[in-house]
Amino acid sequence: MPAPELLQLVTTVVVVQIGCDLVANWRVFNQAPYKKLLGQADRAKSKLDREIAAAGKEPAQASSVSGKSGKKSSRAEKMAKRLQRAQDDYSEALANVAKKHTVPSVMTSVMFLVLLRILGTEYKGNIIGVLPFTPFKFLQRLTLRGLTFVEGADEFVGTEKVGSTSQAAAFMFIYFLCGISVKFYAGRFFGTRPPKGAESIMSVMDSPEGQK
Repeated sequence: MPAPELLQLVTTVVVVQIGCDLVANWRVFNQAPYKKLLGQADRAKSKLDREIAAAGKEPAQASSVSGKSGKKSSRAEKMAKRLQRAQDDYSEALANVAKKHTVPSVMTSVMFLVLLRILGTEYKGNIIGVLPFTPFKFLQRLTLRGLTFVEGADEFVGTEKVGSTSQAAAFMFIYFLCGISVKFYAGRFFGTRPPKGAESIMSVMDSPEGQK
């Protein structure tokens, strides 16, 4: 792929990703409701840490059934219930934060699907890159996707002739590389990362409310 066109493709991917992140920050992550949910998650985490520390200080004999087993067992049960409530509260707080990330994530995915259709139509059937190696057969399903070759015909990308058709690269492969490189790093720099435990929709499903 000629350098100007490659730079244009990379720039387009980066600009769209940064634009999506800036809009998400403006409309969601810099708003008071989201910051309030983050505060609730921090408080729930602190409470859970305190309960875990308290449970760790409890003597091992607290769960045994001997001597004053009634009092010790009752105390252990209360501590276990408090710990479970703290865990449930923390899971619920993380789920609420994860819900706020769902809509921006979906909208970004939609934007890149639209971009894929637009650019895919523009570069459909064209060789836009030449690989410096011959990829494995299973990888060629991606690198050659959408390309057709006429036997005996010369194939060119820009002014460069493709030495072997198996080294040709279609738009889909270049777009895939952009997705795992420049798009990823642009999102890391300009996007808002959720707290640990709220990275995916599974945190919503694992919360007590989600399980109900």
